Amino acid sequence: MKASDQPAVPSRGRRISGRAQNPASNDPYHSVEKMPDGTCCPDCGAVFSEGRWHWGECAALGPAQTCPACRRIREGAAGGILTLKGDFVRAKQQELLSLIHHQEELEKAEHALNRIMDIAVDDDGITVRTTDPRLACRMGDALERAYEGALEIHHEEDGFFARVAWERA
Repeated sequence: MKASDQPAVPSRGRRISGRAQNPASNDPYHSVEKMPDGTCCPDCGAVFSEGRWHWGECAALGPAQTCPACRRIREGAAGGILTLKGDFVRAKQQELLSLIHHQEELEKAEHALNRIMDIAVDDDGITVRTTDPRLACRMGDALERAYEGALEIHHEEDGFFARVAWERA
């Protein structure tokens, strides 16, 4: 059947899919109203333009508003938590921290709001808090690819949060 022979289907508007488009899982730190292009975060220097935050030059007289990542950091509200445990973590601590920082740099270059909030190192292992759940998941995936081990990822159903655990004996 040719495309012209198919019955017309009424348009339902813009097609949306995926977890990010589900209203129940939208990040409460992202603004509902659209900000004007050129809005600059006074804390980190990220610029809002073309519908998203990215790294760029802040206009001297442009509007200023704190970005969602800086708000999360200020309020201590992590979007993701990655925990690393096991004897391997204690033995390869610096190497693992290097991999974690490398993943943050790769992600942050494309997505200005995806950052590490803080890293805690203790006798039990390493805990990394991130501003975005996808960054914690990306770090966990990178650890599993590089060093194998056991990876568990749990997404909160009613919110914008992921808990990622990686362990290797």
